[in-house]
Amino acid sequence: MASLKGNPLSVAVTFMHEDVISMPIWGNINEAIKFKANNYLIWKILEYASRHGYKKFNFWGTDPNPNSPLYGIKFKESFSGELVKVYRYEKSNFIYNLFRFIYNLR
Repeated sequence: MASLKGNPLSVAVTFMHEDVISMPIWGNINEAIKFKANNYLIWKILEYASRHGYKKFNFWGTDPNPNSPLYGIKFKESFSGELVKVYRYEKSNFIYNLFRFIYNLR
C-alpha cells in the first residue's frame, strides 16, 4: 500500500510463485495520480522482489487487441517489460468464478 499521511492512495494484491510476482488486482483513488502513488507502490514491490530473488513481475491485464478495453495501457509499458501471451486452464470452476468475482470488484 502507498499512503500519504496515513491515508491509502494505492493498494495491490500480489501473488508469489517460484520466481514470479504477479499483481492481478490493484487500484487507487484519483488523488494517487497527482502523487504518482502507483509508481511508488510498484517500485517498492520491485525492490522487494529483487531482494528476495524473484526474477519476473507480472502486471496482468494488458491486451494487444485494439478492440479490447485493456488496450493501450501505457502506464504498464513505462516499466519497459515485454508483452507475453498467456493461456489459461481452468481446473476448478469454483476457484475461477471466485477469482473473477474478486477481480471484477476493482
